[in-house]
Amino acid sequence: MMAKLLLLSDIFSKTQATQALAKSLDATLLCANDTALPATQQHQAYQQFIAKGGHDEYLRRVMQTLERFRQVDVIGFSAGASAAWRAISQSRNVSRALLFYPTQIRHHVDLVPSCNTDIIFARHESAFDVKQLMATLSHPRIHCHRSAYEHGFMNPLASSSSAQARDYGNALIAQWRRPG
Repeated sequence: MMAKLLLLSDIFSKTQATQALAKSLDATLLCANDTALPATQQHQAYQQFIAKGGHDEYLRRVMQTLERFRQVDVIGFSAGASAAWRAISQSRNVSRALLFYPTQIRHHVDLVPSCNTDIIFARHESAFDVKQLMATLSHPRIHCHRSAYEHGFMNPLASSSSAQARDYGNALIAQWRRPG
């Protein structure tokens, strides 16, 4: 039997694609923002996210949501993945985590997750060296992977996304979800 699943969105939040993914995975969806904004409005989405408390507020909401579960698997994207990284160092309710391009993780490399954690980094990030960060995160419970795709590749509204990139990400999710 699979564990319950919590899906944590990026800052574009409750898009049709995010809702469809949550439904296909039978997951509880927690969004960074209350409303969906198109990827063309990235600056506006980020400003809305920051105005509502940013990463610390998202972490608070994730921690509050985790309290509803005894054991849950977590998948996070971007800001959701970064919030998950911080949460799994504090909560013992998470069975395992799959984090896609959690850029803010670079500010929290001292944290140790309480569960097995797979991190899918973008091929390149402008704010940090991906290879160096992957090396820094060396721990038996942390498994880092560097994709061939750019940040946001799972969001069909992002310029970095393509059908091939999403297929890659969806295959990773399916493999990760497989029992055993």
